[in-house]
Amino acid sequence: VTNTPAIAQAAAACGARAVPSPHSAQGQSASIRAGLDAAGPLAPGDFLLFAVADQPLLRAATVHRLLDLAVPGTWGATAACGGRVGSPALFCAALAPQLYALGGDCGGRAVLNARPQAVLRVACEAEELWDIDRPGDGTPPAG
Repeated sequence: VTNTPAIAQAAAACGARAVPSPHSAQGQSASIRAGLDAAGPLAPGDFLLFAVADQPLLRAATVHRLLDLAVPGTWGATAACGGRVGSPALFCAALAPQLYALGGDCGGRAVLNARPQAVLRVACEAEELWDIDRPGDGTPPAG
């Protein structure tokens, strides 16, 4: 989900579809709804994986381990290092209404935090959770 033409072009070059989020100024929840709308109708066995594009050190193996958890009985999962959780995060289709109901700058973590005991954690290195929202965000944390 993006409103930045350069990001949309980069996504297309990688074979991905960039989804516009015309209401992104309203916060993360608007971008989540744009992604959900683009996904279309979900079947009971479907899963949603939300990831951000500003985690340059996220490893493909971590994403694959999350996707491996997309099986019946999984409620949600997230990448984690020690006590710190982050993106990407996996949600079962049954959570789509709760994701739609988010407001403002509230993201999917609020849905997962509602039942923390049901959230599976995929171990990753600390630097994989580092994101670069702003140019001065420094260096990744040491593992």
